[in-house]
Amino acid sequence: MVTKIIPVRLREEELKQIDQLVEHGVFQSRSEAIRELIKLGVEIAHLSEVFRAVDRLFELERIEGRIPIDLSGATQQLLKEREEAINPSNAFLSEGSFRLSSYPDFWKR
Repeated sequence: MVTKIIPVRLREEELKQIDQLVEHGVFQSRSEAIRELIKLGVEIAHLSEVFRAVDRLFELERIEGRIPIDLSGATQQLLKEREEAINPSNAFLSEGSFRLSSYPDFWKR
């Protein structure tokens, strides 16, 4: 992964909070703290987009009386893979097949 160094201006109050995180051992340095907090912010922004899309689907369901897309097969597959992620001893897929259950932490949220 290629990284770039960028200058950043922070207000005194944010810098104090970052310094506290470093002092308490949450992060090893200001750079690490800022980098990880930016990653978290980006992830939260992405999740809020997903939540808005889901809200829109529910709105469309309310208006049209149904969700405007058919996810029945996908839903069954996701539930099956979630179960496999929770109980890996029950999992069986041929080698090379794509599995969302390869990311078990996602399903534990």
